[in-house]
Parts: sequence; structure tokens; C-alpha cells
Amino acid sequence: MGQTPAQLIENTGQRGSRLWLLVLGLALVLSVYTAISTVQQRQRLNAMVDQLGDSSAAARSQAIGYLFDGDMTEAGRLSDSPRAQRRLEDASVGFSDAALAQLFDEVIKPREAEWFTLSYHAPLTFYRSIIAAVRMDPLDTEQRREAITKLDLALQTGQRDAGYGLVWDVAEQTERDLILETFRAIADSASNDPDATGDTTGLFTALSLIGDEALPIVEPLLDARSADVQRASWLVLGVLDIGTGYTARWREASQPVAEAMIASSVILSTDPDIPTARFRDEIASDSPLRAALDALAELPRDAQGRIDLSADPPQTTPAPGLLSDLYAVRERVRFASFRVESFRDRDSGDGV
Repeated sequence: MGQTPAQLIENTGQRGSRLWLLVLGLALVLSVYTAISTVQQRQRLNAMVDQLGDSSAAARSQAIGYLFDGDMTEAGRLSDSPRAQRRLEDASVGFSDAALAQLFDEVIKPREAEWFTLSYHAPLTFYRSIIAAVRMDPLDTEQRREAITKLDLALQTGQRDAGYGLVWDVAEQTERDLILETFRAIADSASNDPDATGDTTGLFTALSLIGDEALPIVEPLLDARSADVQRASWLVLGVLDIGTGYTARWREASQPVAEAMIASSVILSTDPDIPTARFRDEIASDSPLRAALDALAELPRDAQGRIDLSADPPQTTPAPGLLSDLYAVRERVRFASFRVESFRDRDSGDGV
């Protein structure tokens, strides 16, 4: 006999219930699988973050490959995991210089995009990697130049708790201290390199991203092994009007450096005639340094009698190299000041 309508309805309901139970069961299995998979991925990610500090370079390379190579949307990659980024920031303080320098060599220096994950999402690790890299090979000029370039790009704009903008202005004190330490490490590296040039000290880059608070970076450069760096650094003191109390041992210095030391002493004086007269008494009449004094004597003065470097340079023949270098430093300092203020105008909404 056929089923009655009531029986048909009952049987259909039973089949529907079984179907729903099957769907719910599959959903539960999928949820459990997803949860287990997520936990495993997190564990794998955490293990790879910790492995960045491993004592084995090969193990570190394996971790770098997992965290930075391939499809960045794949679950478990560093750029997609704030949890892993925080773990790296905490862990990297204990990494060896070799481990941190490897991050610089294999991620920060060669890659077009992945280094941004470090600089933006794990900035403390980014700075630590630069510090380690320049300490490991302080005489590598190109390494230092690359570090300055990446640091420049990373500090122009960032997102921090205090807002979005020039990183120095929105960073907390811990990060600021590490930024200064990074620039100081670059300056220390340059000061030990006899072939260093003024554009690989990081000083003008720091001034253009930090402002006057970057001035302590000048100090290690005053005793640099490179005469070019020493000369430029002493001229910076005069241009920036920095009263450091640093002793200018000009008698022991080479002529180019002695000229810069003398120039700085005269420019910083509230009465330039006093140090000029003293130097004339101490410098032999046939010394080439006499030409430097003659050139400094022709520099324009302000209403208080101090040397005024904001005015146009004099058209003079004595020590033309000194004045050329002095005003070249002035222009670099001016550009750095213009740059940092432009960034701040941009971030305040006042920029054009």
C-alpha cells in the first residue's frame, strides 16, 4: 500500500533532520580542523620567528624563507600576523649580531618589498638589524650606504600609537632611543673607516628626519679616521652653532682638518676677532693656515658682530677650498632643515 500523506510528511521530515545533522556534523568537523590547523600554523610561525635567532646560519635562512618568501597571503607569514610581529620584537633583543646582520643581508638589503614588513611592523628589529650589520663590517662603505638609504625610507612615514606621520614625531621614547642608536652606530662605523665620505656618515640624513635632536651624532665624527669626514664634521659644528666644549687639537691635525677646526672656533665665537688674534699669534707666518684666517676675516658679520653664514659668501681668494666646503656644508644643513620641516608640514595638513 502507498504511504498516506501524513506518513510522507513524517518521512520527509526525518530525512531533512538527518540531512541537517549531517551538515552540522560536517561543519563541526570543519571547525575543529580549522582550529587545529590555526593552532599548528601559529606554532609553526612562532617556531620560525624564534629560529631567526638560531645559532646556525642555515637554520636562520630557512626561517627567513618561510617568513618572507612565497605567497604573502598564506596563513602563517610574518606580514599577516601581528602576534608574530610582536613576538619578533620581543625576541630580537636577544638575537646575536650575526643573526640580526643576516636579516639585514637577506631581507632588508636585497628585497624590494619584504623589508617593509620589518621596518613598518617590527621596527625595533629593523633598527637592531642595521646596527648589527654596520658593527659586523664597519669598513664596508656600500653596506653603510644601503643602511642609510633603507633607514631614510623607513623613517619618512609610519603608523604608531601617537598617529601617522614622520616616525620620529609619532614614536615612543624607546623607539626614538633606538633610532638615535642606529644613526650613532652608522656614524661610529664611518668614523672608523679611513675611506669614509660625508654622505656615508648618516648625519645629514638624521638631521633631515629628526631635526636638532640628531646633533649628538656629530660627536664621533669629529675624530674620524677619514680627513674628509673630520673636516666636514668640524664645519658642521660651526654651521649649526653647536657649543659642544669639544677640544679642537688643531696643531696635531692635518691641514684640511686644522682649517675646519679653526673655522669652527672662529664662527662659534661671540667675538670672532678674539680667537682670530689668538690663532695669528700661534700660527707661524709662513703656515698655509694663515690663508684660512684671512678668508674667515672676510666673512660677513651680523649686527652683534658675529659671523653671519646666512648671508652670501664673500668673493675672496684666500683659502677658496675652505670657504667652498664651508658653504657646501651650509647648503646641506639648510636642505636637511627644509626637508624635516616639509615632512612636518605634510603631516600637519599645512603642506601644499
